[in-house]
Amino acid sequence: MTDKKQMLHIKATSTSPDGTVHKAEATVPYIKGTMVHLPDEYPFSRNVMLDGDTGYSMRTLNIEQNGKIEYFWSDYYELEDGKAHAEKEIGAEKIVIDFTLTEI
Repeated sequence: MTDKKQMLHIKATSTSPDGTVHKAEATVPYIKGTMVHLPDEYPFSRNVMLDGDTGYSMRTLNIEQNGKIEYFWSDYYELEDGKAHAEKEIGAEKIVIDFTLTEI
């Protein structure tokens, strides 16, 4: 008998003011205390300028030791019943991210 492996499925949708919609999905290992890299697809591939010359790449997220997901530069999301939902407005663009924990 083999142990089941936990995976985190991430689904992202961005909508610009002109109505353009971009969608991307990724599945990564869910291992506490790690950083994972998302595919080079928009909106994951978006770089965000925060303050002055400080930038943030949306291609990485951290899975903290306590199981929370750190994304959008120090915003933390806790999985409830294996799911978490995030919404952010970056400039005039709205980004929605859904996280789902699965086992394989």
